[in-house]
Amino acid sequence: MKKIEKYYKSFRYRAYPNKGTIRRTIKIMAYVAAPIYNKANNERKETYKESKIDNSKKPVNSYRQQYRLVRKRDHPEYGGYDAQMLQNVLVSLDADWKSFFTLNKHGFKDAHPPGNKGIHRNLTLRQSGWRIEGNNLLISTIGKFKMRMHRPIEGKPKTASITLKSGKWYVSISCESEKPAEKNRKRKPVEIYFPPDTFIKDSVGLEIDFPEFYFSRIGTLKKLSRALSKKKGSKNRRKARYMVAKWHEKTANKRAYFLWQIVFYYTNNYSEIIVPKLPLKYRIQYATTSKKAMKLCDASYGLFMNMLRQKCKEKGVTFIERKDEEWGRQINKAEQAAQMEHAQKLLRKAKKAMKYQNPAHLKSLERDLKRVPILQS
Repeated sequence: MKKIEKYYKSFRYRAYPNKGTIRRTIKIMAYVAAPIYNKANNERKETYKESKIDNSKKPVNSYRQQYRLVRKRDHPEYGGYDAQMLQNVLVSLDADWKSFFTLNKHGFKDAHPPGNKGIHRNLTLRQSGWRIEGNNLLISTIGKFKMRMHRPIEGKPKTASITLKSGKWYVSISCESEKPAEKNRKRKPVEIYFPPDTFIKDSVGLEIDFPEFYFSRIGTLKKLSRALSKKKGSKNRRKARYMVAKWHEKTANKRAYFLWQIVFYYTNNYSEIIVPKLPLKYRIQYATTSKKAMKLCDASYGLFMNMLRQKCKEKGVTFIERKDEEWGRQINKAEQAAQMEHAQKLLRKAKKAMKYQNPAHLKSLERDLKRVPILQS
C-alpha cells in the first residue's frame, strides 16, 4: 500500500475576544509565560558564559534539558495551566537561541543572545484544552476567541496559537493535510532570474520592478519616529510606539500580499520552476549606494523564496535550485565597486579629521578602515 504524504498548513484569522478573555490571556502571557521564558533564558546565558571560559562545561542547548522548570510536580503553581502551552514557551526560547547561534556562525558580530521579556505574546496549544465551534475558538482555561474566518479550514486541526501583535489579536490553526497529486501540466518550465536593476525576470519575458513599499513611505516613518523622543513611560510615547508599529505592520502586509500574488502566478501556470541558488545577502552587503541596498532589503528575496518553495510543495510543482556560474563574477565586481566607494568615503573623512582636528573623526576613521580589506593589503 502506497504511503500517503502529509504536510502542515496554517490558517491565520483575526480574533475579537471579550474583555474577560483579554484579561485572562494577558495575565498568563505576562505573569506565567514571561517569567518561565526569562528564568530559562538567564540559565542559558550563564551556562553559555561558563562554556566560553571553560571548554569542558557545555551550555544548555535544548528545551528538553529545561523541562524541569515547567514540571507540575515540582511547580504546583502551574497546576491550573495547560502543560503543553508552558512547554511551548521553552520551545520558542530554543528557537531564539538557535537563530542566535546561526547568525554567530555566519559572521554577524552584532548578533547577541535573546533578551528577557515583559510579556510573552504567543501561546500555543497542541493536543487538548481547546476546540473550534463555528467561528469561535474555545480554550478551557482562558475563554472564547471569536474569529473572522475569511476562508474555511482545510484538513485536520492539530495546534492552535494565540498572538498579540500591535494591539490586535490573531488565531493561527495548524492543520494536517494530504499532499495533492502532481498535475500533468503540458506547459514548459520557467526559469526565474534576479537581475541587479529589477526585482525578478523570467525566461518567458516577464519583468517585475522593485516594490519599494518601505522606500516610498519612509518620509512618514521619519515623521512618526520623531515622536518617540517623548519621555519614557508617558502616554504620548506609548501612542507614538503604537503608530510606528502599525506603520511597520501595514508595510509588511503590503509586501506579503505583493509576493503572494507573484507566487500564485508561477505555481498556477507552470509545472516546473527553476531559480538560481544565490547568496542574496551579498547584494545588500556590496550595494554601491544606500538607496540600492534599501530597495534590495525591501524586496525580501528570502521571504519570496520561502513562499515559492512552500507553495510548490503544496501544489505539486517541481521546484529546482541550481547554482549560477555567472553569480561568482558578479559578486567580485560588486565587492570591488563597494570597496572603492568605501575608500572614497574614507578619504573624505580623513580630510575632515585633518581640517577640524576632532578625535571623533579619527575614531570613526579607524573603525571604517577595518571594514575595507582593499586598503589593508
